[in-house]
Amino acid sequence: YVNWLFEIGKNNSSVFHVDANGNEYAVTNNQTSDRRLKTNITPLAESGGLASINQLKPVTFNWLSPDYTKAEQIGLIAQDIEKIFPQLVSEGGTTTLQMPDGTTQTVSGTKSLNYSGLIPPVVKAIQTLSQKVEAQQKEIDLLKQQIEALKAR
Repeated sequence: YVNWLFEIGKNNSSVFHVDANGNEYAVTNNQTSDRRLKTNITPLAESGGLASINQLKPVTFNWLSPDYTKAEQIGLIAQDIEKIFPQLVSEGGTTTLQMPDGTTQTVSGTKSLNYSGLIPPVVKAIQTLSQKVEAQQKEIDLLKQQIEALKAR
């Protein structure tokens, strides 16, 4: 039994819904990214790519509150990301957790992470790695040619 808290759909088919545990489900998720709506567009600096991505600390964790899913999660910690990409972390209001023993715990200034904002630095990191691989391949090819030339003497 699933208790949907919010659902959008048409023709008796759900295209977006949020369940009682706060999980959201959607057919797709698009974010506005139109050049005409942006200003001060500059390429992401090299420092915002591979070097920054290498500082990230992926973790596994479980939520404290039994109201959230009990399954082990994979993710990042907002406070860690804030040191590297502060623009991807926002601070919200107060969250009250229902603890397993029935008590409640209030956490103020709860931090949230814009996970999709990590895509551009990951793309930049992949581009950097790709350039390095291409340069290394050219060097390997040149070294092979030099070896063959030496063998032919």
